[in-house]
Amino acid sequence: MEIDIENPRYPEQLKNIKKPPKKIYAKGNIELLKTKRNINNWFKKTIKIWQKNDKKICN
Repeated sequence: MEIDIENPRYPEQLKNIKKPPKKIYAKGNIELLKTKRNINNWFKKTIKIWQKNDKKICN
């Protein structure tokens, strides 16, 4: 499915970047585009797991 920037299904987070793509292509459950995902939260959880298991993140 092709979704242009004027379409209400176009994700708000993409509209907020400096140069958003004019069109995106979706396959599968397009309702997932409405969800707000924060990659920072995922990254923080991953770091905690690594630290707990004594893994080095950076040298």
